[in-house]
Parts: sequence; C-alpha cells; structure tokens
Amino acid sequence: MSNALAHSALETVLEQATVDPRRFDRPLVLWWLRGCHLRNTVGQWLRESRLRLFMITVFGVILWLLLFGIFFEAFHFLEHRVRIGPDLTAYLFHVFFMTLTVMLIFSAGVIGFHGLFRSPETEWLLQTPLPDARVFIYKYQAAMLLSSWGFLLLSSPMMIACGLNKLAPWYFYFLFPLSLVLFVTIPAAIGVAGALLLVRAIPRHALRFGVVLIGSATIAGAVWAYRVVVNTPGTTFTPDWLEALIARMRFCQQPLMPSYWVAEQLLALLAGDLRRYGFFLAVVAANAAMLYVVVVQLAAATYRTAYSRAHSHQDRRLPRSASWFDKIVHTGFWYTDRTARLLFLKDLRTFVRDPAQWSQLLVFFGLLALYFVNVRSLRYEQQALYWRNAISFLNLTVAALILATFTSRFVFPLVSLEGKKFWILGLLPVPRETILWSKFAYSVTVSVIASELLVILSDVMLKLAWWMIGLHAATVLILCLGLSGLSVGLGARLPNLRESDPSRIAAGFGGTLNLVLSMVFILVIVAMMAIPCHLYLAGLESGRYGRAVWSLSQFRFWVGLSMTGAAVIGYLVTVIPMRMGIRHFERLEI
Repeated sequence: MSNALAHSALETVLEQATVDPRRFDRPLVLWWLRGCHLRNTVGQWLRESRLRLFMITVFGVILWLLLFGIFFEAFHFLEHRVRIGPDLTAYLFHVFFMTLTVMLIFSAGVIGFHGLFRSPETEWLLQTPLPDARVFIYKYQAAMLLSSWGFLLLSSPMMIACGLNKLAPWYFYFLFPLSLVLFVTIPAAIGVAGALLLVRAIPRHALRFGVVLIGSATIAGAVWAYRVVVNTPGTTFTPDWLEALIARMRFCQQPLMPSYWVAEQLLALLAGDLRRYGFFLAVVAANAAMLYVVVVQLAAATYRTAYSRAHSHQDRRLPRSASWFDKIVHTGFWYTDRTARLLFLKDLRTFVRDPAQWSQLLVFFGLLALYFVNVRSLRYEQQALYWRNAISFLNLTVAALILATFTSRFVFPLVSLEGKKFWILGLLPVPRETILWSKFAYSVTVSVIASELLVILSDVMLKLAWWMIGLHAATVLILCLGLSGLSVGLGARLPNLRESDPSRIAAGFGGTLNLVLSMVFILVIVAMMAIPCHLYLAGLESGRYGRAVWSLSQFRFWVGLSMTGAAVIGYLVTVIPMRMGIRHFERLEI
C-alpha cells in the first residue's frame, strides 16, 4: 500500500467516524497512518534503495565505533591522567546537556514550524473531522522524533564509554536510554510551543525572525565560548587551567535547568545511587508531562488561528523591476550568457527562500568555521609543520565530505524537480544544454564560496606557508568543479521526474550512486595532493637527524605531477557526466 492509498483509506475511516464518532478512536487512526507511512517507506527502501541502505548501515556502524573509541580514550584520559578528572567529567556532563538543550529547542522549533504550517499533509488533516489538538499532537510527536533521533543515536557511544571507564553497574546500560528519551521531550515541547506562539504573533515574519534569532544566538554563543576559553588564565589543558575554566562555567549547574536534572540523573546512575537517580528521573518525567499538557492546551486554543493567519496574510509590497540581488548576480557573472544568468538566479532565489536548504548548509559549515576559528586555542599552530600539514588536509577532507553531502542532497535533485514545471522552460527559447550549465554554475558558485573560505580560514589559523594555502585552494577548486559536474550530470542522466520531494530523489539509486562516486573522487584527489606533501615534510622532520627523503626539486616535481593529474581527473569527472547528462536531457520527452 502506498502513502496515497493510506490517505485514501484514512479518508474512508474518517467518513465513518463522522457518522458515528463513538465507534472510532481518533488517536489510534493517526498512529495507524504513521505506521502505514513507516511500513511503506521501509518497504520502498528495501525495494529501490538497497545500496543506500547498505551504505548507511555500514557508515553508521563505522561512525558509532569511531565515536565510541574517541569517547573511551577521552574518559580514560580524564580518569587516569588528569588530577581533577572526576570533577571535570561531571562538569562536562552539565555543559554538554545545557548546550544540547538549546540546540534541541531550536531544532524542534524549526522542524515543528515546517510540520505544523508548511506541510501539505497538515493542510489535508485540518480539513478532516479530527480535532485541531489531535493534528497538533501528531505533528508535534513527529517534530520531537525528527529533532532528537540523531542525539539519541550518537549519545549512546558516549554513555557506554563513560560507563565502562567508571565501572558503572550493569543496570546503567539499560536505564540511561530512558533518561535520555524523557529529557528530549522537554526541549521539544519548548521549541514547538515557541514556534506556535511566534507564528500566532507575527505570521508574516515568523520564519525570518526565527532564523535571525537562531543565527544571533549561535554567533553570540560561539563568541562567548571563544572568549571564555581564550581568557581563562594558565596554560591550555593543564590542571590549573581546567580548574579556572570550571570556575567560570559554574552557571551550567543551576538546579532549575532541565540540563542539570538529566546530568545529575546520569551521574547518580553511574555511581549506583538509585535513590538520587529515581528522584531526578521523577523530576524530569513530571516536568515533561506538565509541558506536554500545557503545549497541547495551548495548541487547542491557538493552533487553528495561527494556521489561518499564516496562510491568509497579504504581501503589500509592490513588484520591483530589479533588486540589488539581481544586479549583483548579473554584474558578478557577466562572463556567462544572460539566459544562463537568469536560470542561475532562479535556482539561487529558490535556495535562499527555502530555509530547509540553507539552514542545514549554514549549520554544517558554521560548525566547521567555529572549529577552525578555535584552532589556535588548541595550540595546533605551535606544532611542527609536518603535523600542521596533516591537520590541514584532514580539515580539507572534512569540508569536502560535507560539500559532497550538500551537492548530493540539494544539487542532484535540481533537474528532477523541474519535471512537473518543465513545460514552462520548454516554452522558452532556451537550449536544454543552457539549463544544465546554469545549474552547474549555481552549484560551483555556492560550493566555491563556502569551501574556499573555510579551508583558507583553517590554513591561516594553522599558520601555514603561502604555497600550502595556494595548493589547498587549488585542490578545493578542483573538488568543487568535479562534485558539481557529477551532481548535475548524473542528476540529468538519472532523473526522477515524478517525485517532488528532493530528499526522496537524493535517497534513490541515482542519488546514492552520486554520493558514492563523490566520496571516491574526494579520496583520490586529496590522496594525490597529500602524499607528496606528507613524504616531503616527513623527510624534513627526519632530516634533522639524518638525510631528507626528498630534495626540494624532487618535491616540486611530484607536486606538479600530482597537481596535473588531479586537474586532469577533475576535468574528466566534470565534463564526462555533464556530457552524458546533456545528451540524455536533450533527448528526454516530457
């Protein structure tokens, strides 16, 4: 049964419920609908996306084991090498859950806004006999699950590693998931209630205000954290420095904060103190239940009004001939065809107007930028050039992998999303080849701006030589061109013109193939550039005690050869998929 059939069957059940509501349990029908969706989605993945499912499983297991190893070594170091290790572990729990509370509130607010006010399914459900509060609960539960499942999955290696290091009792490993599940309901309720009140108060500008609020809070928090770490007296990571840092962060241990309740709950469980654990578990459960009741009652009184106001306001702005944004695009890309610039502008405007796209890109690259800015606080720039080179290439690889995720998720579906609206482009005197090259220009522009700034920032923080910065910038340019060519070309060669959801397009066979090829391409290019630098700098390091492995002239020869090979591979990876996509797209009948 497809999801459309599930909705059709639900319509029949709801019609029967209208005739005799006493024969129908309304809460169960939405759980039945959710079960149908889940069953159909899993079945579709097993039929159409086995490769992607296998990759997700393999990479998920590898990521879990990697995180477990990192956390295990970190807790082992704190317990056995640091004088204030036990106190620092408790402090880290409080800071971690306080930060997580804020992140979950913002995440649940954004997801809840889209589910409650932008989802076509919500519009359909509000036209059924279901009460408004029941529809709200259905979407609220979905927002809570979507905003917290990643935390619940990735927190398990940290909890297990901490329990093994502290020799926690056996029941710790069975009880800590219950504590985490109850905890996530509190920030989810706050975030969804905030989104509801925000739309109710300012329906026209709720999304913009929320984005500005989240961005401002993120920037302010990053700046504040950076100043706290930098201004803490003492040598970094020494016991005296850690004690001073803990003293400056005492506010994280306020007893009225939900993060304090869950942190103390888990610390008591680690120590085997079941009485204290039960007390804080009851505190979390009582507050979670209270917030759930408050949010549901608030929705029963305001949700229908907020939804109506969000979809009934008028845009009083008069149409303008051209905005400053249009002028910048036309001026900055003067070397391209005017038609391509117009199509490029269309895709860029679609990207800017969809917070679901640029917010994810902003979060991933913002976290990387925050890490790169704080590189000096970790004293990496004081290491030998050999280690700084290794760290810089690791940073470059991480940025490239995130870029590959972006192109596979948002660039690959671009051609497929034109399917139902392609007749509009078909009426224009525009060659189909121009359409694809405009999407390629869009992808390259966004990729180059974001990636080059991050990689150059990382290299500057590591105090690398100018020639290494130039080498990394050239590598990033090759990667951006190749990843864009792969995503646009394969997207045109393997389109899914019947699907309107970009996430489902990216999860299909074509999107999975594009992601696999993108990762292989990244690993090949980075390895070609990193190996000569590694061998030369390792030789310089060992040359202090003997003879260097490579001379400077040999190094220049191999770097030049690697750069030439990388440029050739990048050219082929860019041009071949684009040509394949153009040939198929020009013959495509829609």
